Amino acid sequence: MTAFRHGLEETGYIEGRNVATEYRFAENDRDKLTALVKDFIHRPVAVFVGNLVAALAAKAASTTVPIVFATGTDPAKDGLVTNLNRPGGNVTGVGFFSAAVGAKRLEQLRQLVPSATTIGVLDGPDDHEDRGDVEVAARAIGQQLIVLSASNASEIQAAFATFVQREVGALIIASNAFTFSNRNEIVALAARYGLPASYPCR
Repeated sequence: MTAFRHGLEETGYIEGRNVATEYRFAENDRDKLTALVKDFIHRPVAVFVGNLVAALAAKAASTTVPIVFATGTDPAKDGLVTNLNRPGGNVTGVGFFSAAVGAKRLEQLRQLVPSATTIGVLDGPDDHEDRGDVEVAARAIGQQLIVLSASNASEIQAAFATFVQREVGALIIASNAFTFSNRNEIVALAARYGLPASYPCR
């Protein structure tokens, strides 16, 4: 959000002076997200800015309000835009394609922890693109994976307990909004159990 504010200021928009910015958080609750988006759309707002899940919810709610997204996956594959060169419609944004490096992250983790015969993958409830890349790469080299998804804090804890029970030697944390928003809990659990982990963000 700090970078977003700086970006606005660089283009002449100063919060409280010539633009009003309102922030809402659905806290990984789809129903709450839908309600927040509908509220914004009906107010009406000049532009909607959000991550992949929020932008998809906004796109489903309006074909006229401009929507700007930031995502680590392919926005065309995710259905946000028709193609990358000409997004079309009322949606545009930035794709970092961090999910596209899942296979490379697996390769690096195997080099860093060669003793890990089994590698765990922790994913969120949505955005499985990098998980799929890791699974394809693992099959190609015969790497055993244990892939678990979580949608709340207790499921994250249960996933780590399963990883430990099944003697996972290292972890790949999938790149998505859920794992990012729960990064403190995930990093703390990896440290508690002494599991080397590859994260999508520093």
